[in-house]
Amino acid sequence: VDLASTWRQIEIERGDTTTIEATDGEIRLIGPLSDLVFDGASTISTADVPAIAVEARGRLVGDRIDFESLSAANEWARRVASGELSLSPQVSWRFDVKLSELDPAVVDDRLNGKLEIIGNASGRLAEGVPLLDVDVGDIGGELNGHPVEGSGKLSIADEQLRFNDAVIRVGDNRANLDGSFGKQLELNAR
Repeated sequence: VDLASTWRQIEIERGDTTTIEATDGEIRLIGPLSDLVFDGASTISTADVPAIAVEARGRLVGDRIDFESLSAANEWARRVASGELSLSPQVSWRFDVKLSELDPAVVDDRLNGKLEIIGNASGRLAEGVPLLDVDVGDIGGELNGHPVEGSGKLSIADEQLRFNDAVIRVGDNRANLDGSFGKQLELNAR
């Protein structure tokens, strides 16, 4: 197989009236169907999120997609990842991730600076519900003129966000956090 395609605009409408647009896209597929190499790019837009420039390169091997490189960038941040997505026997994933140029004003416009987060994420779908584990190895950057450092572990399961061994330093301030958030909030801070 050696296929190439381009598109100007593809609209995907969801039942909740959310429309996703993929514009100015291109993709190339090369190789046998059992080991198909892909390389593509497009701009993804919705009404709620600034346009995201997406690029992906990798290979489809049986029921697994190996992403050599997966990047997404917009005015909020740049995300770069590599890893794999398994489609069988159940959907699961494992990615090394780097978020850079993360704008904290997205959360609260009183915040300024740039943050960088490096870690890995893994998870799976269990009966249609995502289970996610994130190991944040390093948080760095600047927040309102103060240096930021941190690390920690997050997991999402059973509608519960859990965080363990989270350490955040902003300037001279430091917080160690463990706990969970869901139907109830449980927090241990030092």
